[in-house]
Amino acid sequence: MGGVVSREYVQGNFYNGDVNKIITLDSPHEGTGALNMQLGLLLFCSKIRRKSFKENRV
Repeated sequence: MGGVVSREYVQGNFYNGDVNKIITLDSPHEGTGALNMQLGLLLFCSKIRRKSFKENRV
């Protein structure tokens, strides 16, 4: 978590130029596998729901 927080600080509005380099080891900068899987399932279910809704409107 420290790697993600450090990156957010350097890329954020409160950065003062006081960090020269950040080295992270295995920080989940692109999210975690479990969260990505849940988001994928949520998108999949919403697509099915929209498709079903369109078919029932006809």
